[in-house]
Amino acid sequence: MKLNKLFGIIGSVHVPSSLIAAQAGTDGGSPAEKRLEWLRSQLIGRDLQFDTCFGKRLLTYADHTASGRCLRYIEEYITQQVLPFYGNSHTSDSSCGEKTTRMVHEAREYIRRCVGACPEDALIFCGSGATAAIKRLQEVMGIAVPANLRSQVIENLREEERWVVFVGPFEHHSNLLSWRQSIAEVVEIGIDADGLVDMEALELQLASMKYSNRPKLGSFSACSNVTGIIADTRALSRLLHKYGAYACFDFATSGPYVEIDMRSREEEGYDAIFLSPHKFPGGPGSPGILVMHEALYKLRSFPPSTCGGGVVAYVNGFNAKDTVYYNDIEEREDAGTPPIIQEIRAALAFWVKETVGYEPIDLHETIYMKMAMERLLRNPCIQVLGNLKAKMLAILSFLVFFGDKPLMAGLWPKPLNDLFESRRRLQRPKTGVDKSRLRYYLTKEEFAFILDAIEFIDHHTRKKNHGADGMDSPKIVWNGKNLRFETEDKEAFLEYRLIYPDAAISSAAASADKGKCGLGADSQAGEKEDRRVQAVMDMLHTYVPRSKRGRGLASHLCVAAFAHAQRNSMLVIPTCSYISVILVAAGQQQ
Repeated sequence: MKLNKLFGIIGSVHVPSSLIAAQAGTDGGSPAEKRLEWLRSQLIGRDLQFDTCFGKRLLTYADHTASGRCLRYIEEYITQQVLPFYGNSHTSDSSCGEKTTRMVHEAREYIRRCVGACPEDALIFCGSGATAAIKRLQEVMGIAVPANLRSQVIENLREEERWVVFVGPFEHHSNLLSWRQSIAEVVEIGIDADGLVDMEALELQLASMKYSNRPKLGSFSACSNVTGIIADTRALSRLLHKYGAYACFDFATSGPYVEIDMRSREEEGYDAIFLSPHKFPGGPGSPGILVMHEALYKLRSFPPSTCGGGVVAYVNGFNAKDTVYYNDIEEREDAGTPPIIQEIRAALAFWVKETVGYEPIDLHETIYMKMAMERLLRNPCIQVLGNLKAKMLAILSFLVFFGDKPLMAGLWPKPLNDLFESRRRLQRPKTGVDKSRLRYYLTKEEFAFILDAIEFIDHHTRKKNHGADGMDSPKIVWNGKNLRFETEDKEAFLEYRLIYPDAAISSAAASADKGKCGLGADSQAGEKEDRRVQAVMDMLHTYVPRSKRGRGLASHLCVAAFAHAQRNSMLVIPTCSYISVILVAAGQQQ
């Protein structure tokens, strides 16, 4: 589909000239790369600096599995093209109401096309993510009940009336706990040798006489949000349909990156999908989305899951039995004022995904994941989780080991944040599993920076017990409350690596290891700058006498380094674990 048609669906929108040129290939570069460059340029917070106890850090966001980032272009479009004409979509009598109603309808239809929904499928916006979408499916199936009534309802159900729901081994809590709290019986399917859903075990359960006369449904994650392993949703659908079970899939994690084609009429199609558009680039603030085949809707003879304005054709004030609800599922399940701005935002987020294209997304993620594996797997102290030979998204979940035991949770995620401002996720707090999302529109510099940060923290957290050259280094304890390092070190040194943005990171690292700065400058001006930087480095290497500790000398040295780096657009990376307790924050004295 052409670019102007993609965006023209959502009202009268000005298509960026840079994107038109990229689509046509008239700007001298790869169309896919130009689209990615445009996407990077629209990220809100791309150049944000964050105050930490080690001074300012440039934000590097690596937690896209949890949430996407806002895009300037979408926010400007909503501000300029939607909000001035905003009105309630329950009326078309006014110009504002008519325009808003049309835009909401077009947004819904555009998303339907993006996910391959057929006329028998209903698209329902609900809540703020896939959690609400899963809960809404349970409500329209008639199996959601209040927690305080669950036991009583189950006791009064005949066995053949109670649904059986099969779930996989790597479900998000929303696709497990909510089913457990419904009146359905939940059957968990284990994992096979490849880290995927055990298809043989699933077939045994589906074929079991125990469930032969009961309604059945499978609800599986299309992708693990921990390891990134992608499930074979088509094979799961075929197997579920073979035994008369509905096939439902949670696309919250993989939705922003993979093509979704429901094809609900087919044997390998999906009967329902759950989406979290807030995880898409440009999607924060979007509602959850449930797309379901009409066969799953069990409230035809009953009121809708939520009653209110906008879902009724006629109301009798004296007799509730005379109330007439709309027959169309999408209308009767849209009570009250809909999330108008949020729905339009979701459609725009889908447009961004479609515009970038699936091939560039898959190509960049595959390359980044391969490079990350080649680098991290060489480190005997880092264990990347999951089956690394399986098809997977670029999600890195890993443990850092000291000896034969993983480092305790929380020992290094906070320092990684404050030293490098790398925003990732402590995935399993009790086990210390850390997770980073290598999104497809990362620059090469950002990608290398994230891996540098992981390896730096790995190296220096292990040095707390065994220093370099076989010598003991001081014990470092992270004090999150006071946002500083506490060390037993009696001699404070400060050491920094200053790197120009265009310098090769590998060259910088090699030269830094020799006690120099990797600057990549070979001209006379560059050599002069080398000497200036070396002077700053020499100052930072200066020993801080005990008599001057507590007077802010270390902080002043930090200020000098950061000021120099900012003037020259340089990257500042601490490279030493010998950090004085008097270093509270740049420019602040104890």
